Amino acid sequence: MKPTLHYMWVMAVLLTVSVGGSSLLAQETPLDLAKANVEKANAMKAEAEKAAAEKAATAKTAADSAAAADAAAKAATAAKAAAEQAVKTAEAMVAAAKIAQAEKEAADKAAAEQAAATKAAAEKAAAEKAAADKLLAEQVTAANNASAALVSEEAYHAKLAAEKAVTDKANADKVLAQKAAAAKTATDQAAAAKGVADKAAADKTAAEAALAAAADADKPALQAALDEKTAAAKTAADAATAAQTAADQATAESQAAQQAVTDSVAAIVVAQEKAAATHATALGGLKPIPAAAWDYAKARHLLVRAGFGGTPDEVQNLYAMGLHNAVNYMVDIYERPTANLEFDPLRLERPEPWESRLNTDEQTELNNRRINRERQQQAEMRRWWLQRMAESPRPLQEKLTLFWHDHFATQYEKLYRTYMLYQQNQLFRTYGCDNYAALLRGIAHDPATIAYLDNNVNFKGSGNENLGREILELFSLGEGQGYTEEDLREASRCLTGYNYDYWNEQFRFIATRFDETPKKVFGQTGNWGGDELVDLILQQPATAKYTVQKLFIFFAYEDPEPVVVDQLAHVLRTSGYDLRPMLKNLFLSEQFYSERAMGTHIKGPVELAVGAIRDLGIKNVNYAVVDSAVIQMGQYLYEPPNVAGWNENRAWVNAELILTRYNQIANLVEQPNVDVVALLEGKGLQTPLDIVNHLAKTCLVVQPSEEKCHDLAAFLGDLPPAAEWGANREAINAKLRAVLALMMSTPESQVG
Repeated sequence: MKPTLHYMWVMAVLLTVSVGGSSLLAQETPLDLAKANVEKANAMKAEAEKAAAEKAATAKTAADSAAAADAAAKAATAAKAAAEQAVKTAEAMVAAAKIAQAEKEAADKAAAEQAAATKAAAEKAAAEKAAADKLLAEQVTAANNASAALVSEEAYHAKLAAEKAVTDKANADKVLAQKAAAAKTATDQAAAAKGVADKAAADKTAAEAALAAAADADKPALQAALDEKTAAAKTAADAATAAQTAADQATAESQAAQQAVTDSVAAIVVAQEKAAATHATALGGLKPIPAAAWDYAKARHLLVRAGFGGTPDEVQNLYAMGLHNAVNYMVDIYERPTANLEFDPLRLERPEPWESRLNTDEQTELNNRRINRERQQQAEMRRWWLQRMAESPRPLQEKLTLFWHDHFATQYEKLYRTYMLYQQNQLFRTYGCDNYAALLRGIAHDPATIAYLDNNVNFKGSGNENLGREILELFSLGEGQGYTEEDLREASRCLTGYNYDYWNEQFRFIATRFDETPKKVFGQTGNWGGDELVDLILQQPATAKYTVQKLFIFFAYEDPEPVVVDQLAHVLRTSGYDLRPMLKNLFLSEQFYSERAMGTHIKGPVELAVGAIRDLGIKNVNYAVVDSAVIQMGQYLYEPPNVAGWNENRAWVNAELILTRYNQIANLVEQPNVDVVALLEGKGLQTPLDIVNHLAKTCLVVQPSEEKCHDLAAFLGDLPPAAEWGANREAINAKLRAVLALMMSTPESQVG
């Protein structure tokens, strides 16, 4: 490509500058200069060509850009039109949105106003409902209070009526005694007057005969005598008539007084029945049986279950009392005399200080003497308690002492302390028929329980949970009922410091061992001690339920209905854990005398042995023999198998023990001191079958079959007339004891 004018001009200028400035450079030759100019020119040419190429490229780019710009302009024009249309559309949408927004705001405002109105209406309705609920609750409370007040009033007036009926009966008895005495006096006077009248009449008759037989000269005097006799006879006859009238009137008054006594007895029954029913309703307890349903069998059932049994005469006496008096007689133990049987065990013997200096053999001998003495008095205490059970005029007291001994089980073999267990036994005897709350508090302070369950090593920083666990699981609430594992641990902390004096064997609180930090038991937090723990336990509904359920099973039958337990528990709680109202309600109840209860309880060894003694009225009992028999049958007093006590009912009659039971009771009733003749004398029994039936009635709650009775009668054989038994008493007794032993070796003898 030819150089442009611009290129040529540039080259000329560059050459001129180069020549003109040669003096400023090193001296060059013309050839060098020419070469240099050629090189420069070529370089400038290359640059010019490059610049031209760049210009050409730029021009092409510009052309391309112009085409693109034109296309872009067209596109921009189209986009502008589309944008303008979009703007118009958007403006239309905005306008529509504004309208929709306005409508929405109006709707929201209306909805808010409606919601506010609805809320106000709801709040008003809620307030009205709350007011109505409050009014209803007040009305229900008022109705309940009125109903409770009415029931309480009925119970109160029924109680007053029953007390009045008893007072009226006492007054009627006094009137009857007076009227009967007056009638006797009047009758005696009438008899005496009649005697006088009869004598006067005889004298008159004699005088008449004398007058008729007398000579005329004597007749005036005899006539005068006759007149006197006649007047005396008339006077005596009138006196006799008056005396007889007075006697008849006195007799009538006496008979009326007797009828009043009879009526008062009937009135007492009616009043007591109503009082018992209203009292049960007021306490929320069980319904009593009708008084008319009371019979000999129920009297025997009560005597066996609430005690250990009794002779037919004792059962008859209890039956004659009537239902309500019989129950009161059994439960109100403090109106009965106490057993005149004392036992005074020795405390643990403290070794002398000098004994530690003796040789080993001598120390062992002294120790063995103490152990033997301790074991001997433990055996004596078992026999003493068996005698109390057999002879106490308060059988329920001893029956409940036996129950609590099983409930708060403690083993002698761990303690070897008779005095401790004696104190515990007396605790059960004192409060066992009185108040469960006092009993539970006593157990928390009982040295035997503390020692047996290791609470003497339960102190702050070194806890032992045995007593805390058992007092909840076994003694009050029942396993898994109403407590948590945390409650168990906290209960144990409450009992820290509850200890006993080793030698004096009395409760001792050691403050330095007590954990004084707060404890949380049953959701309540405080610095609780053992006494406060008992208070918290007594507040739990499960406590009364568990306690009455065990008592109901002991006295009535297993697996009681929940509603029965709830009702008895309610009685126990509302009575402040006083056991007597609950026991009376139980012993009057339909459930206690139901088919499930009567004749279904398998007697424990103690019940079986003591029951035989009381049923037969055995005197001069060797209680060492009784103790041995009871142990052989599986119930070692003061040695329950574990802290849960004995397994009862069917556990007593397994294959291993049943034969032992038969043999031990047979051995007991065949002892020489068992005087069966004395038991049967005066009963008017004529035949062997009569004797067998009477003995069965005496010893058995469930009567044997006729076939079995005939077999026993055949075994007994003929006996001399009862009037002749005294001449051969021992031989007769031997035969009677033999048949009695057979009778006590039957399945019927095992239940009560």
